[in-house]
Amino acid sequence: MLILDHTLRDLVFYSVGIIINMSLHPEVQPYLLQIEVVTKLIDVLKDANLEDMELAKVAAKALHNLQGIENKNKFWSEADVARLDEITLTLGGELDSIMVRAKRLILKDVATEEEMDTIQGLRSLLNALVNDMPELTKDCPIGNCGRKFKNQQELESHLERRHGQKK
Repeated sequence: MLILDHTLRDLVFYSVGIIINMSLHPEVQPYLLQIEVVTKLIDVLKDANLEDMELAKVAAKALHNLQGIENKNKFWSEADVARLDEITLTLGGELDSIMVRAKRLILKDVATEEEMDTIQGLRSLLNALVNDMPELTKDCPIGNCGRKFKNQQELESHLERRHGQKK
């Protein structure tokens, strides 16, 4: 997936479009996730930011498609989920700020209707990303316990409380 690191914007844009098309096929999705496409797409989303909202939109769409696969927690790393969460929070806040100022007519000469449609479209994609983000869990390693926890601290508490294991 070196092509997603390329400096030619159009090459990256069309490559992400190909990934979107490939991600619609369930038999291809796990392969895309195994070759670190998620990490590269997160980089594209971050780099595009508000400066290239069309590229940010296609990166967000590709990421959203890759969130819809079975057993997604098996493929999404904790670091990727944390980075995506941070980027969607920052970028979403910037988009919200623009929309609020536009509603107050502060940006009436800055953002055209078409630009506002692009801003709202990107915001909708970011909302979908956040809503469908993988929830990585820590599984209890004890036999048939089957409990899952949001973080290591909750798992350790459980192990001590339920299974008598100290840290």
